[in-house]
Amino acid sequence: MRSLVRNIVVALVFSVASAAFCADFKVAVKQLATSEQYKSLMTAIAEATGNTLTMEVLPPPRSVALLEAAQVDIEVPNLLPKDVASQAALKFDASAAPLYELAFVLYTNKSKPIDVDNLRKGNSKGYKIETDGSIISLLGFKALPTTNIEGSFRKTDQGVIDGYIYSQLTADPVLRQIGLKSIKRELYDSFNLIFAIPKGRKGGPADLMLVEGMKKIKASGKFDAIFGEMVTGGKYNPWQP
Repeated sequence: MRSLVRNIVVALVFSVASAAFCADFKVAVKQLATSEQYKSLMTAIAEATGNTLTMEVLPPPRSVALLEAAQVDIEVPNLLPKDVASQAALKFDASAAPLYELAFVLYTNKSKPIDVDNLRKGNSKGYKIETDGSIISLLGFKALPTTNIEGSFRKTDQGVIDGYIYSQLTADPVLRQIGLKSIKRELYDSFNLIFAIPKGRKGGPADLMLVEGMKKIKASGKFDAIFGEMVTGGKYNPWQP
């Protein structure tokens, strides 16, 4: 009897582990300036683990909606709140496979300085700050949603809003291109970028594939080839326009 139970347990463990391989996973990649790198990353992970992917690049609200409805197996990239209570309240889980840390910058008008610590503590001074709607919940205060990076920079330049918060990797190239010299940069915070999986699927086939795949492509150097500059660029750079 004990032998039978042991064999059943071994078979179940083997079936869960093997389910991460030779499978087709549905992946939603957020539509960002870095979408191609994430597509390349997911392709490398699939190849390293012997899987196939059905992959779509989608606007962030759509990709998150599909994730929360468990209509995709993986959504990338997503951001993890720092406090445990906020993490528990998420409608998705973070894969056990780590990505990297990304700096988010507060952009303000040099002639209208604001108290960044007040923002972090809840914005009791009522500053008008815009950010992408998908990250409002991470900031710790009620920000105004926007999808127009250049528009937010120009409103900050003109004093229509007090500032704008977004990832350094995405927003800095736009700021450099439009050349506004009135903008001041400072670090707001850094957040961990993650592979997001549907709620309750930690340790499942998609999670196992991501963990195994990331180990393999980091060991082979493929991760650095795809993401090396982004990982370095994710660290805060204190330059000013």
